[in-house]
Amino acid sequence: MSTNTPWPEGVIARYPTRGGATVDVTPRPKYRVPDAHTGECRGCGKLAYSERSLDTWALRHADTCRTTPRPDRA
Repeated sequence: MSTNTPWPEGVIARYPTRGGATVDVTPRPKYRVPDAHTGECRGCGKLAYSERSLDTWALRHADTCRTTPRPDRA
């Protein structure tokens, strides 16, 4: 993946996986849970939700996931 690839709208943090996909962190809509975040792997599709920062989960998942990027999750 190129480092010049624009991030999807709303992504506030992005971590590259070993397989070349990314784990993207976005704020959840405020009408659901204020100050919560969603983490999604754009390779394997694994999701995480938290009212706290997802940086630890995103880093850990990115370090172990070997799934290559999927075009429908780019």
